[in-house]
Amino acid sequence: MNRITMDLRGLTPPEPMVRIISALGDDEIEATLPHQPVPLYAMLEERGYLHEVVRDEPGLCVVRIRRRP
Repeated sequence: MNRITMDLRGLTPPEPMVRIISALGDDEIEATLPHQPVPLYAMLEERGYLHEVVRDEPGLCVVRIRRRP
C-alpha cells in the first residue's frame, strides 16, 4: 500500500474535505490540516474508510485514512 501525503493547511473550507474525498482509493492518505475535520469522519465511515488522528495540537492535525479491511 502506498501513502499519499496532503498538506491542506491554508485552504478554505470545504476544499480540504473535497480533496480528501477525491483522493480516496486503496492508498493510505495522511492529511495535514489546521484542525480536526470532524464532519469528514462520518463521510469516511459511510464510504468504508477508517481514520486515525496521529497528531493533534493547536493549529495542526494529522489524520491517516485507509480503506476498511
